[in-house]
Amino acid sequence: MLKKSLPLIAFVLLAVAGYLWATRGSEMLRMNSALDQQYVDTTVGEAFRGVSETANVEPSKARELLKKAEEAKPENGYTDYLRAAIAAKEGDTAAATKSLLAGNEKKDVIHYIPELPAHENESSLSVLRGLSAHGEKLSKDNSAEAGEYYTALQVAGYRVIRLEPITTLSVAAGLSLVNQVYTDGIKHFAKASPETAKVWEKEQATFKTWSKDYREKQSVQLGNVIYEVGKEAGLTKEEISDVAIRKPLADEAKQAKVDELMLQVVVKEQKMLRELVSTLPKFTASK
Repeated sequence: MLKKSLPLIAFVLLAVAGYLWATRGSEMLRMNSALDQQYVDTTVGEAFRGVSETANVEPSKARELLKKAEEAKPENGYTDYLRAAIAAKEGDTAAATKSLLAGNEKKDVIHYIPELPAHENESSLSVLRGLSAHGEKLSKDNSAEAGEYYTALQVAGYRVIRLEPITTLSVAAGLSLVNQVYTDGIKHFAKASPETAKVWEKEQATFKTWSKDYREKQSVQLGNVIYEVGKEAGLTKEEISDVAIRKPLADEAKQAKVDELMLQVVVKEQKMLRELVSTLPKFTASK
C-alpha cells in the first residue's frame, strides 16, 4: 500500500515511465517481437503516420494514403474514422457522416503501427480532433444534418475508446470524442428531438461517472505498478525524481535494472486498460 503521498508519487512515477519509454525502454520494446506484434503492418502503419502529417495541409494526399490502408485492411473501421475526420475538417458533414457509418459497420478498430512500440506510433489520433471540432460547429449552426452526424460519432467515439493496440493516449482520444459529442448532441437534440435529448442527458451522466472512475483507477493502478518497478530496481525517491527530470542515474546497474523491468510496466498497463474499458457503459445504439 502506498501512503498518503500517493497522488504526488503517482504523478512523478508516470513522468518516469514516459521518460523511460521514450529512451532506453523504447529500445527494449522494439526488440520484443511479441508485444503488440499482431498490430504491426508496415503498409497500413506508414499510411496512418502519413495521414497525421498530411491531413491538414494536403488532404488529397491523406485520402490516397487511406485508400492504401483500406485496400490492405478492408475491415478496419479506424481508416474510415480518419477519412471522416478529414471530411469534417473540410466542413463536409454528409461525407463525414457516411464515413463514420461505414466505419461503425466494420468489425475492427485498429491503429496499425509500422513498428514497435505502439505508444511512439499513434500520431494519427490527433486527426480525430477534427470530428469534435466539426460537431461543435454544427451545434451552433443548427444544421439539419447534425443529428445523424452526432449519432454516428457517438458510436465511433465509444469504439475508439477500445482501439487496439490500447494505450493511455488512445483511450483518452476516445473519451474526448464521446464527451464532446454528448455536449454538442444534447444542444442539437434539445430543439430537434427533445426526447432524444433526455436520453442523451441520462447517458452523458452515466458516462461522466464512469470516466471519473476510470481516470482515478488508471492513475492509481499505473502509479502502483511503476512504484513496484522502482522498488524492485532499488531506486530511492531522490533517484526517481532525478529520472523524472531527465537527469541520468549515476548508478548504471540500477538504470539497467529499471530498463529491464519497464517491459513489465507496459504489459501490465495494457492489461489494466483493457480491464477498465471492459466496464464501459452501454448507450442507446449499443442496446
